[in-house]
Amino acid sequence: MPRAYRPCRSKGCPDLALPGEHCCPAHKGNPALENNRGNPLHHFYNSAIWKTTRLRVLHRYPLCAASSKYDLPICHNVSTDAHHVIPAKDYIAQGGNFYDLSNLLGVCHTCHTIITALERSSTYPTA
Repeated sequence: MPRAYRPCRSKGCPDLALPGEHCCPAHKGNPALENNRGNPLHHFYNSAIWKTTRLRVLHRYPLCAASSKYDLPICHNVSTDAHHVIPAKDYIAQGGNFYDLSNLLGVCHTCHTIITALERSSTYPTA
């Protein structure tokens, strides 16, 4: 069965992307619109090493550990996400390893979303 055309990822573009592509021919090649969506750490998150590291973090923290490091109410949910305590981009810039278990914490998806939003706001201090 042939693959379907889909909308171009470029905001406001009315054109369709060719089957198997993410963007229309006019926007093809723009790295912010392709698979990595502009994330310079994309290749880390898609690696086999990350998948193994994430499982190790979730094994180490079976329950959400967000309240142990952040000023959040105690959460008793199962950990689903591996969170970089010092944001990965900053940690790597300081010479740290993306996969360093000492910078990773197992948290539930809800708490991870809250922590990430707080870190991205200008008023929240990072660890």
